[in-house]
Amino acid sequence: SYLVQSDAYVACLGVHAGNFGSVIIVGTGVVGLKINKKEKLQVGGWGFPHGDEGGAAWLGLEAIRMLLYFCDGRGEGTPLLKHLKQKFQGRVEKITQWACYANASQFAEIARDVFKYANKGDLFAIQLLKTSAKHIEKIFFALEAKEKSNEKLPYALVGGVAPFILSYLKSS
Repeated sequence: SYLVQSDAYVACLGVHAGNFGSVIIVGTGVVGLKINKKEKLQVGGWGFPHGDEGGAAWLGLEAIRMLLYFCDGRGEGTPLLKHLKQKFQGRVEKITQWACYANASQFAEIARDVFKYANKGDLFAIQLLKTSAKHIEKIFFALEAKEKSNEKLPYALVGGVAPFILSYLKSS
Protein backbone atom coordinates (compact mmCIF):
# COMPACT_ATOMS: atom_id res chain seq x y z
CA SER A 1 0.00 0.00 0.00
CA TYR A 2 1.02 3.63 -0.27
CA LEU A 3 0.00 6.98 1.11
CA VAL A 4 -0.12 10.07 -1.09
CA GLN A 5 1.17 13.24 0.55
CA SER A 6 1.91 16.77 -0.64
CA ASP A 7 5.33 18.08 -1.55
CA ALA A 8 5.09 20.35 1.50
CA TYR A 9 4.60 17.33 3.77
CA VAL A 10 7.59 15.54 2.29
CA ALA A 11 9.71 18.73 2.50
CA CYS A 12 8.76 19.22 6.15
CA LEU A 13 9.73 15.67 7.04
CA GLY A 14 12.91 15.93 5.01
CA VAL A 15 14.13 19.21 6.43
CA HIS A 16 13.57 17.97 9.98
CA ALA A 17 14.98 14.46 9.36
CA GLY A 18 11.60 12.84 9.97
CA ASN A 19 10.98 14.69 13.24
CA PHE A 20 8.18 17.11 14.07
CA GLY A 21 8.62 20.67 12.84
CA SER A 22 7.44 23.37 10.48
CA VAL A 23 8.40 24.49 7.03
CA ILE A 24 7.49 27.51 4.96
CA ILE A 25 8.22 27.00 1.29
CA VAL A 26 8.60 30.16 -0.77
CA GLY A 27 9.14 29.15 -4.37
CA THR A 28 6.87 29.66 -7.36
CA GLY A 29 4.07 29.35 -4.81
CA VAL A 30 3.92 29.55 -1.03
CA VAL A 31 2.83 27.10 1.65
CA GLY A 32 3.39 26.72 5.36
CA LEU A 33 3.12 23.32 7.04
CA LYS A 34 3.55 22.18 10.63
CA ILE A 35 3.65 18.55 11.69
CA ASN A 36 3.34 17.86 15.41
CA LYS A 37 2.37 14.87 17.55
CA LYS A 38 -1.34 15.27 16.95
CA GLU A 39 -1.89 16.86 13.59
CA LYS A 40 -0.73 18.39 10.36
CA LEU A 41 -1.46 22.12 10.01
CA GLN A 42 -1.36 23.95 6.68
CA VAL A 43 -1.53 27.63 5.80
CA GLY A 44 -1.59 28.74 2.18
CA GLY A 45 -0.58 26.63 -0.77
CA TRP A 46 -3.89 27.21 -2.51
CA GLY A 47 -2.47 28.06 -5.91
CA PHE A 48 -1.88 31.00 -8.17
CA PRO A 49 -3.37 33.55 -8.85
CA HIS A 50 -5.92 33.23 -6.02
CA GLY A 51 -3.25 32.48 -3.43
CA ASP A 52 0.51 32.01 -3.04
CA GLU A 53 1.10 35.63 -2.02
CA GLY A 54 4.79 36.32 -1.56
CA GLY A 55 5.99 33.64 -3.98
CA ALA A 56 7.76 34.09 -7.29
CA ALA A 57 4.58 33.92 -9.38
CA TRP A 58 2.99 36.58 -7.18
CA LEU A 59 6.12 38.76 -7.48
CA GLY A 60 5.92 38.47 -11.27
CA LEU A 61 2.21 39.29 -11.29
CA GLU A 62 2.73 42.37 -9.13
CA ALA A 63 5.62 43.52 -11.33
CA ILE A 64 3.45 43.17 -14.45
CA ARG A 65 0.58 44.99 -12.75
CA MET A 66 2.88 47.94 -11.93
CA LEU A 67 4.39 47.77 -15.42
CA LEU A 68 0.94 48.37 -16.87
CA TYR A 69 0.44 51.31 -14.47
CA PHE A 70 3.77 52.72 -15.64
CA CYS A 71 2.82 52.28 -19.30
CA ASP A 72 -0.45 54.13 -18.59
CA GLY A 73 1.34 57.00 -16.89
CA ARG A 74 -0.13 56.06 -13.49
CA GLY A 75 3.20 55.19 -11.90
CA GLU A 76 6.87 56.05 -11.94
CA GLY A 77 9.32 54.21 -14.14
CA THR A 78 11.94 52.50 -12.03
CA PRO A 79 14.87 50.70 -13.67
CA LEU A 80 13.03 47.38 -13.20
CA LEU A 81 9.88 48.66 -14.88
CA LYS A 82 11.85 50.22 -17.73
CA HIS A 83 13.64 46.90 -18.23
CA LEU A 84 10.35 44.98 -18.28
CA LYS A 85 8.83 47.47 -20.70
CA GLN A 86 11.77 46.94 -23.03
CA LYS A 87 11.37 43.17 -22.66
CA PHE A 88 7.90 43.54 -24.19
CA GLN A 89 9.14 45.98 -26.86
CA GLY A 90 7.31 48.81 -25.09
CA ARG A 91 3.93 47.56 -26.29
CA VAL A 92 1.06 47.27 -23.86
CA GLU A 93 -0.65 44.84 -26.24
CA LYS A 94 2.29 42.44 -25.92
CA ILE A 95 2.24 42.71 -22.13
CA THR A 96 -1.49 42.07 -21.81
CA GLN A 97 -1.51 39.28 -24.38
CA TRP A 98 1.36 37.55 -22.56
CA ALA A 99 -0.24 38.10 -19.14
CA CYS A 100 -3.61 36.69 -20.23
CA TYR A 101 -2.06 33.36 -21.17
CA ALA A 102 0.92 33.12 -18.80
CA ASN A 103 0.90 30.46 -16.09
CA ALA A 104 2.44 30.57 -12.62
CA SER A 105 5.84 29.41 -13.89
CA GLN A 106 5.94 32.12 -16.53
CA PHE A 107 5.04 34.81 -14.00
CA ALA A 108 7.69 33.36 -11.68
CA GLU A 109 10.31 33.96 -14.40
CA ILE A 110 9.63 37.71 -14.04
CA ALA A 111 10.66 37.39 -10.38
CA ARG A 112 14.25 36.80 -11.57
CA ASP A 113 14.23 40.39 -12.83
CA VAL A 114 12.81 41.56 -9.49
CA PHE A 115 15.71 39.87 -7.65
CA LYS A 116 18.28 41.27 -10.07
CA TYR A 117 17.01 44.84 -9.80
CA ALA A 118 16.54 44.66 -6.03
CA ASN A 119 20.24 43.80 -5.81
CA LYS A 120 20.91 46.93 -7.87
CA GLY A 121 18.90 49.07 -5.43
CA ASP A 122 15.67 49.45 -7.43
CA LEU A 123 13.19 50.81 -4.87
CA PHE A 124 10.15 49.17 -6.44
CA ALA A 125 11.85 45.75 -6.56
CA ILE A 126 12.93 46.15 -2.94
CA GLN A 127 9.38 47.10 -1.95
CA LEU A 128 8.05 43.97 -3.66
CA LEU A 129 10.49 41.82 -1.66
CA LYS A 130 9.51 43.57 1.57
CA THR A 131 5.84 42.90 0.82
CA SER A 132 6.66 39.28 0.05
CA ALA A 133 8.36 39.01 3.44
CA LYS A 134 5.24 40.41 5.15
CA HIS A 135 3.12 37.72 3.49
CA ILE A 136 5.52 35.04 4.72
CA GLU A 137 5.45 36.45 8.25
CA LYS A 138 1.63 36.18 8.16
CA ILE A 139 1.96 32.50 7.29
CA PHE A 140 4.32 31.98 10.22
CA PHE A 141 1.95 33.69 12.65
CA ALA A 142 -1.08 31.83 11.27
CA LEU A 143 0.70 28.50 11.77
CA GLU A 144 1.58 29.52 15.32
CA ALA A 145 -2.01 30.56 16.03
CA LYS A 146 -3.35 27.19 14.78
CA GLU A 147 -1.02 25.31 17.13
CA LYS A 148 -3.05 24.07 20.10
CA SER A 149 -0.08 23.05 22.23
CA ASN A 150 2.66 25.31 23.53
CA GLU A 151 5.32 23.05 22.10
CA LYS A 152 7.93 25.08 20.22
CA LEU A 153 8.96 23.24 17.08
CA PRO A 154 11.81 24.14 14.74
CA TYR A 155 11.06 26.08 11.57
CA ALA A 156 12.72 25.96 8.18
CA LEU A 157 12.35 28.52 5.42
CA VAL A 158 13.09 26.99 2.02
CA GLY A 159 12.53 27.69 -1.66
CA GLY A 160 14.02 29.81 -4.39
CA VAL A 161 12.59 33.10 -3.11
CA ALA A 162 13.68 32.55 0.51
CA PRO A 163 17.25 33.93 0.16
CA PHE A 164 15.93 37.14 -1.41
CA ILE A 165 13.47 37.95 1.39
CA LEU A 166 15.42 36.67 4.38
CA SER A 167 16.86 40.07 5.30
CA TYR A 168 13.37 41.63 5.21
CA LEU A 169 11.80 39.17 7.66
CA LYS A 170 11.31 40.28 11.24
CA SER A 171 13.47 38.24 13.57
CA SER A 172 11.69 36.66 16.50
